[in-house]
Amino acid sequence: MNADSVATFVGRDYAENVVPVVVVSPAGRVLGARRCPNAQAAIVAYGRRFGPGCWRPASRAA
Repeated sequence: MNADSVATFVGRDYAENVVPVVVVSPAGRVLGARRCPNAQAAIVAYGRRFGPGCWRPASRAA
């Protein structure tokens, strides 16, 4: 298995200025946690530090 095929999960909680972000492996191991600026680009950049397949934006409900 190569690094590109390993699934990871990014959780987030909204706040006005910062967003707590936690990156968790499929086995439940916390890979990283930090407070990011409340901007999608910052959250995506942090998540991608743990692998290119880490970030998959949720589809928006219609």
